[in-house]
Amino acid sequence: MNKYTFHKYSKNYKSLFNKEKEKLSKILKDCKIYHVGSTAIPNLGGKEIIEILITTNKIDINKKILEKNNYSYIQDAGSKERLYFEKNKINLHLTKSSSKEAKNMLNFVKVLRKNKKLKEKYENIKKQAVKYAKGNSKKYKKFKSKFFNNI
Repeated sequence: MNKYTFHKYSKNYKSLFNKEKEKLSKILKDCKIYHVGSTAIPNLGGKEIIEILITTNKIDINKKILEKNNYSYIQDAGSKERLYFEKNKINLHLTKSSSKEAKNMLNFVKVLRKNKKLKEKYENIKKQAVKYAKGNSKKYKKFKSKFFNNI
């Protein structure tokens, strides 16, 4: 599967997120779970990957729980503030409740849900990023980063 292909928005994204949130709520400790990324923004196309932000102050415990439940920890894909996991078409971002990255991710979704012009601009940037990156995740993220950082 090439993760970096562009797909139209699907109304199924919300229910896919809710199903995954329900599973995660049963296994994780003291967390808040949010739908982030393109699939969290109605009518915004993207990669068809459900992005989930998990905030907690119990990072180590929850990291072990996620790994035990077959979420693959990808060490080089996160950051100092955020651990990154994958499972099928689900990406998880595990971070402290007070982290700047969590606040930025939530703010980004909030702004694009409210601003149709910005959403359309971001969709065009995502389409260009797919063509430019040709499957290279670092190129894809770098191409979009200027827009993301200005929100």
